[in-house]
Amino acid sequence: MAGQTISFAWTVSPASSLYRRTRFELRFPASVDVEAVPPALLWRVAIICLHPHWAFLRPCRVVLPVRLGAGEREFYSRLCDAQVATLEGRVDGSDTERTVDLVEAGPALEPLAPSPDTGVVVSCFSGGRDSLTQAALLQELGEEVVLVTTTSPREGSIEHETARRQHVMDEMQRRRGFEVLDVGSDFRSCWDNSFEATRYGVSVNEVTDTFLFFACALVVAAARGARAVYLASEADVQESTRRHGAVVQHKHAMYSAVTQRSLSRLLAPAGIHHSGLTYPLHQFQVQRLLATRYGDLRDLQYSCWSMAPGQSACSSCDECRVIAFNLMSDGVSPGEAGIDVPTLVSAYAGWEPRRDAPPSDGGHASDEQMLRCLERLPVERMAAFVGDGDALLAPYAEMRARALGNGHRVEAEPGYRAGFLELLDPVLRARLEAIFDEHLTREPEPLHAGLLQRTLQLSDWITAPLRRPELDLRRRDRPGSGRAAADVLSLRPPRARPPDRIVPSEAELAPIRSLIPDPEPELARAESGRVLRVAETLLAGNELRYVTECVETNWVSSAGSFVTRFEAAFAEAVGCRYAVACSSGTAALHLALAAAGIGAGDDVIVPTFTMIASANAIGYTGARAVLVDADPRTWNLDIAKMRESIGPRTRAIMVMHTYGHPVDMDAVSGVAAANDLAVIEDAAEAHGARYHGRPAGSLGSVAAFSFYGNKIITAGEGGMVTTSDERVAATARELRDHAFSSERHFWHGFRAFNYRMSNLQAAVGLAQVERLDELIAARRQVAGWYREALAGIRGLELPPRAAGYDDADWVFGCLVEVAFGCSRDELRRRLAAEGIETRTFFVPIHLQPAYLDEHRDRRHPVAERLGSTGLYLPSGPTLTEADVATVADAVRRARLRGS
Repeated sequence: MAGQTISFAWTVSPASSLYRRTRFELRFPASVDVEAVPPALLWRVAIICLHPHWAFLRPCRVVLPVRLGAGEREFYSRLCDAQVATLEGRVDGSDTERTVDLVEAGPALEPLAPSPDTGVVVSCFSGGRDSLTQAALLQELGEEVVLVTTTSPREGSIEHETARRQHVMDEMQRRRGFEVLDVGSDFRSCWDNSFEATRYGVSVNEVTDTFLFFACALVVAAARGARAVYLASEADVQESTRRHGAVVQHKHAMYSAVTQRSLSRLLAPAGIHHSGLTYPLHQFQVQRLLATRYGDLRDLQYSCWSMAPGQSACSSCDECRVIAFNLMSDGVSPGEAGIDVPTLVSAYAGWEPRRDAPPSDGGHASDEQMLRCLERLPVERMAAFVGDGDALLAPYAEMRARALGNGHRVEAEPGYRAGFLELLDPVLRARLEAIFDEHLTREPEPLHAGLLQRTLQLSDWITAPLRRPELDLRRRDRPGSGRAAADVLSLRPPRARPPDRIVPSEAELAPIRSLIPDPEPELARAESGRVLRVAETLLAGNELRYVTECVETNWVSSAGSFVTRFEAAFAEAVGCRYAVACSSGTAALHLALAAAGIGAGDDVIVPTFTMIASANAIGYTGARAVLVDADPRTWNLDIAKMRESIGPRTRAIMVMHTYGHPVDMDAVSGVAAANDLAVIEDAAEAHGARYHGRPAGSLGSVAAFSFYGNKIITAGEGGMVTTSDERVAATARELRDHAFSSERHFWHGFRAFNYRMSNLQAAVGLAQVERLDELIAARRQVAGWYREALAGIRGLELPPRAAGYDDADWVFGCLVEVAFGCSRDELRRRLAAEGIETRTFFVPIHLQPAYLDEHRDRRHPVAERLGSTGLYLPSGPTLTEADVATVADAVRRARLRGS
């Protein structure tokens, strides 16, 4: 630091053609007390400005001569990971393995601390429509606003040297009384702006520019005691998509809500909030707000970066086109923004909408808005804007006819994205919402729910290390250590309102329509008057006696003796040291994951062919479900694909013993041990199953069972966590019951859940465990009858069997192939007409509406085949051999009838 100048320097070895100079300056006006800015904050400024380059330089090692705050190294690594995913997504690349190694050395930085709040806010200002509108909004809302701009020339552009720019700055002070601070910098000329441009289609400044703006504003905010820094970020920049499970953002993600929300979390200890006010607004909506509500400022718009000396705008670039047509469609002359309409029309006489614009670039939305403008600008209306340029009307008419022709249906104008209000500064949110509602209509929130979800998920993942500093992808704690048990994150809806149901559009469903089962067939009664149900519970032991005891002794809640008796009996039955009873099988999965230390930022591998509860429970912890296909030989997860899916964030493998058939646990355990991963057994359907003599539920780090009414053992509802790890069991017990302290009541060490099982449920469960062998034998007998009765039917594939595996035979499933003569769904209808109930196999997770957006580009053919051709027949322990023969005869008759 020297006077009002702060210099940042770095070295690069070996030298890279990216850098023309490895030093830049920030030069502040005399009214900014730079000495008041703590060095710890300036270090963050340096990293924020330079970290986007690491994505271009990778593989590389970044050595900092300081030690960062808790979790910051991983935070910056994830910020870089997000940029890499976006760059690679633009070119359909796959080079996303982390190869940027961030090394800390030297003394630790002082923790960030807030300065006294002076009531000031800082807003980044460029003179564009968004920064003009944001400044006016802040002022209208009663904020004392300091506008910070930066003069940082780059090669080939003179936008910082024009008289118009200085006029805009002067007028903002004269007309509205804003304080405008201009920070000088040579930042933008430090590198070859075309570095990697041919590979990714973006210039270096396109991923760095607003970090410079933010850095200048952040220093001013720290010096002035400001509570917030605002940098306008329109809805168009929030566009994103998923590619192979990773979020690919807009190419200008440097100022997306994801980036701003992440930086805001980093700076929270300094008492500085960072966001924008225009997340919900499309570009044309910001333009409309400026033109209508803040008309005294619209002539100051300064958004063209391609003008020549003496010009107010080049009137030939895409930015000028967008501004001009938005203004004209709202009845405002582009001349107020310095744009010459005849020049513009000449330049764009050949314009046509792009047909292949990437969704994350917002290209489609931009072109649709242009088409809407053309619809509202017939030739006779355009004549009012071209002045003496009547000769241009014919080319304009041709361009308009070509763009709107060929039967193209122009999409209706979208409303503003009200769901993104959740991301706005809570101090201003309600008043901003009122202003937006006054001028704009709302877009139905389901239409942008996916965008909002991706924004929240990605920013939460980036910032997770700041909440959980122990998250370090180069250091893995042992599974089952309970490392994250005290900090389990529950998913919450983006806003305090019931979540919107996810309803895929017909276009989204079209590619997978054949994989979705038909609606449930109407079940008739057989001629005998009996209906053969898929599952009927057998309650023929001590169930009634034990429940009666609960009622008579008035121990009906979770404090009765049957809970501990049930836990002890079940632990013995599955060969584990501990069992923890809870309220459902899904609750058991959540407890198992949380007790094993799975949390935000972690990946858990799980089969896509499973009940949706498996993936949901992973999401409850804040972790991400990584889906793998099924093995056609076993219907369980494919071991080879599981191995291929392990990445740097993988913390656990969740296996599902599908329909009671055990997974090859030796193979799974070998892979898990080699990669230091926890193994979670989803044994909801596998009570009594054995793998090489060992019971399901004792084969991994921790397991979860379900006692729903159709399960082999039932308690009406309920679940059980089983493990031989004392710490996992103890953590699961605490999490189950609000983490009540053993020393004093209503004293809680961490955020937990109410997943307790009642004494009534446990009474039924205990009576069922006492008869486990009998119940398993009954189901195995039913399965044996089916195998004999259905053997040899062409086009009907029976469930797998393997040596050394003792299946639980929870249900008897089969696949209905083309050779059978009718489809699976038609077979279900024919059986239902005879009073025989069936169920389809699971619809794979990646095809579910709740997960379709995240996995729309992934296909898992084996799971899809199982899900679209599989069904299971009545399989309960109450079935007789005659019942099975009735079902088998109906199946044969259905086949003979053909399709």
